[in-house]
Amino acid sequence: MDNDSGKKPFDVALRELEEIVAAIEKGTMPLEVLMEKYEQGMKLHAECQQALRSAELRIEELRLANGKPHFDLREIATDGVADNSNLF
Repeated sequence: MDNDSGKKPFDVALRELEEIVAAIEKGTMPLEVLMEKYEQGMKLHAECQQALRSAELRIEELRLANGKPHFDLREIATDGVADNSNLF
């Protein structure tokens, strides 16, 4: 389902992107179809990247509003285990 901006919700776009990558990696589709899928994948990738940037900016705004210092989302998880001490 698309939201008001016409973009898919992040989880939907990511799932579709993962499906496209899996289909391309199989290597069984004709070149024309592969190119269409690649183009769709690039658009979905851009949407996902924008959604992540927007989320990071929103989190930063909330932290600054509460007097918390800057942080990088890539620093919150180590070895796949979230360290929530940096969030608040």
